[in-house]
Amino acid sequence: MEVHGKIVDIHNREIFPAVITAENGIITRIERNSHRGKHFIMPGLIDAHVHLESCFLPPSEFARMTVRHGSVAAVIDTGAMAKALGISGVEYLVGNAQKTPFKFSFAAPTSLPEGEIDELLAQSPFVSLGEVKSTEDPIHIAKKYEKRVDGHLSDIFGENLKAFHDAGIESDHGCNTLSAARERHALGMKLLIDEGALNSLFPIMQESPENCLFCRDYLQPDQLLVGHMNLLVRKAIQKGMDPIDAIKIGSQNAVEHYKLDVGLLRVGDPADFIMVENLESLRVLETYIDGRCVFKETNLISRIEPRAVHRKVPVATIEEDPRVKGAIGLSTAEGIIAVGKDDVQLLVQALEKGGLGICYEGKLDLLPLPIGGLFSNLEGEEVAIRYSNLNEIAKTRGASFTERFFHHPN
Repeated sequence: MEVHGKIVDIHNREIFPAVITAENGIITRIERNSHRGKHFIMPGLIDAHVHLESCFLPPSEFARMTVRHGSVAAVIDTGAMAKALGISGVEYLVGNAQKTPFKFSFAAPTSLPEGEIDELLAQSPFVSLGEVKSTEDPIHIAKKYEKRVDGHLSDIFGENLKAFHDAGIESDHGCNTLSAARERHALGMKLLIDEGALNSLFPIMQESPENCLFCRDYLQPDQLLVGHMNLLVRKAIQKGMDPIDAIKIGSQNAVEHYKLDVGLLRVGDPADFIMVENLESLRVLETYIDGRCVFKETNLISRIEPRAVHRKVPVATIEEDPRVKGAIGLSTAEGIIAVGKDDVQLLVQALEKGGLGICYEGKLDLLPLPIGGLFSNLEGEEVAIRYSNLNEIAKTRGASFTERFFHHPN
């Protein structure tokens, strides 16, 4: 395989025309030339921390939706599926992910018994212990296998923060103020920055780009119609960041921190890279994983039909709200949450096999989530359309809080 273009060399901080040769999924040669390829070739992008239940897509469909935006890898938090189905739910995610060329890694949940956490962290797809919120969490198991420890330390500062760091926590994705970011940086902790925190944390991204990683954390399914990690890299560049630094935050830093088997455009690396129109729009033209073109214009990796995984719903939380006409609700890892004045019981019955929806005067509008009550088995485009439609219907029924309501709680 040969691909021509302008190489964005993030290691030597230069851009030059070249041809990439790859054999058996590995880059064997990068040869400079001066006459072919007008588009830019750069490392594939990586989501360093994401909750797939927030967009209702299992790994295989998430991959299909994101390769078009230049993503080649992601570190998936498994906490919600562990709460819903235990270790079997986590294993479902791993098994589904392995059916796609996309490079998925996983953060083991802290909610499982220690023996099961040990079993997961012993496996290569698991690169960290995720969402650590207490120094009593089983950090020692991650250290045993030399895996990373990811913190969620939104309200932790001062001596308490130092205690978390001393206990072994190496990163935080719950930081959204510059002062908190500087405090974590001073301790040597990595900063995982999502779209909502990018503006406030931009100064430290400029000062210490090597200490930052991009992540999406929670995202809605209709957002994936617009972009993924390319949006964060583009936003950083638009705000004045050197494009090479922005690309490194979106690729190299995650590879090095989590020791991911993802290529970074060097001879001997896996042939994981993307071709973009330019470094301003970052419009993705082609995406390659292990030398295989998984996206080119409208050609995507094949869709994999996920199987349904049902469970008994442990609790139905029903609340009356006179502002809401009818009822709105969804299934979560913990059970069903339904809010409204009328039609609540009918909606809860409809959500027992998983889903989110609205019921008004006996009429149901639903997005089924038959995989653990958290994930859809529909195509990502259809999920996005139904989700958007449900939000619009909810607004007409007096629910002004739908954006937050339709996010699964931790």
